[in-house]
Formats: sequence, structure tokens, C-alpha cells
Amino acid sequence: MVPAGDATLLANMFGVSDPAAGRALEAGKAVVFDPKYLKDGRITLDLSASPTEEETARNPKAEPVVEHVSVDAVLVHAGTASAQAVVSPQTAQRLGLLVRPSGSVWLPATAPSSASEQKATAAVGKVDDRAELRVERGYRSQQTLVGLALSGFAAIVALGAAGIATGLAAADSQRDLATLAAVGASGGIRRRLSGFQCGVIAAMGTVLGTVCGVVPAVALRKLEASAVDGVVGGSRPAVIVFPWLDMGVTLVVLPLVAVGLAMLFTRSRLALGRRAA
Repeated sequence: MVPAGDATLLANMFGVSDPAAGRALEAGKAVVFDPKYLKDGRITLDLSASPTEEETARNPKAEPVVEHVSVDAVLVHAGTASAQAVVSPQTAQRLGLLVRPSGSVWLPATAPSSASEQKATAAVGKVDDRAELRVERGYRSQQTLVGLALSGFAAIVALGAAGIATGLAAADSQRDLATLAAVGASGGIRRRLSGFQCGVIAAMGTVLGTVCGVVPAVALRKLEASAVDGVVGGSRPAVIVFPWLDMGVTLVVLPLVAVGLAMLFTRSRLALGRRAA
């Protein structure tokens, strides 16, 4: 499906306010938002016609007939490109495309309040029960109870693993600590050393975990975007939003908490062991 409209559609739906784009639509040209679809100043649309019921009855293996149509086009940068091309209704009819209304797009001067949205929804519902009103407010992070529970569980696992590794490292360094005590090291050294070890272990784990989680997620989003057929058989740009707050807590706060807990639960008194013969 190719969006058909005029300069108002370009402004409201795609954020294009260039008068040249509106004049190009009036001149019978297509407006394209991605340069890879342009070739020699033209864009090629793939028109697919599904077989009729009679053709399917005669030949169950009948496939859709695809026709390639080229039209002059201009490249325009769009603020929000939810499609790859726009044509005027007259151009669509000239190309043999069926034009039918599928909705209206408004661009208010200010974002509507919840009360205004409810009133507009009620008014639209009175006109047609099947009509739907949606307000695009952009991306909004949603922190659900399940997400908080998973984050808390991951933090407990990370702190537990760092604590176990720190305990094993402390057990292996008993002789070194005894040597430090013998030469007059203060009792706080053990606590600081334990906190440093736990912090390093926690930091390494959080960095590796974040990288191993973010890289596949970004690759998957790009793969999903490239696998979705666009209006002209292309792909839509991938929308990727990083959870900076969660990542900051994981990379900074969690290691600091590990340092504090390790120093809190480590005894400051150094016990001298027997010397090995």
C-alpha cells in the first residue's frame, strides 16, 4: 500500500514542510524518503494482483501477477518515515492503483491532554463504531512489575556470584594476608582488599553481561526491520532506544553496592596462622 495525499499529508504524517515536495506531488511525481529506491530520478513500484476466484478454481497453483511501474520521483528528508514513498491521488489513479480512504492524520499545535483525547474518542465513536482514534506521543519507557522483578533477580544473582568469587579469592590469599599482618598492616586492609576484589569481579560481570545483552538485541532489531517488506519492497529503519537508566544502574551502582557489601561483611581483624614448615 502506497500512501496517497498532498502537502498536508507530508507535513502531518512525515514532518515534511518543504514546499518543493508539495509541488512535486502536484506535478505527478512521487516523494521518496530513502535514496536507495531512486534510480535515474525514478522509482519503481511493484503492483501485485491476486488471482480471482475463477482463476484459482481453474488453477489452484495460480500465483499473483506482479507488474512493475516506474514514475518520476524526488528525494526528501522526512522527520518520521513510516513509508518509503508518497504519491498524489491523481498519480495513483494514473498508474492504475485503487485509491481508498484509510484514515486522517492531524498535527495539533500542542499535545492533547488526556481529557481532550477522551472527548475526541467519544466523538469519533459516535460517527462510526468501527472508527479508532490514536494519539502518537512518541516513545515512552514502561517499567512493568515483571521488569522490576527480573532486574531485582538479576542484581541478586550478580551480587551472589561476586560474593562467592570474592570469598574464594580471600581463601586463596590467606597467606598473603598473614604476611601483611606480620609486617604491621592495619586491620582495615583486609576489608578494603575484599571490597576491591568484589567490585572488580562485579564490574567485569556487569560489563560483559551488558555487552552480551545489548549487541544481540540491536542485531535482532535491525534484522526484524530489514525483514519487513516496505511499501516499495524495501526495509524500514530500525528504531532502537537504549535503557540508559537501567544500564547506568547495572554498570555503576551494582559494582558500588558489591564493594560496600564486601567491606561490610568482611572482618577487619587479621588472624595469624601457623607458619608452614
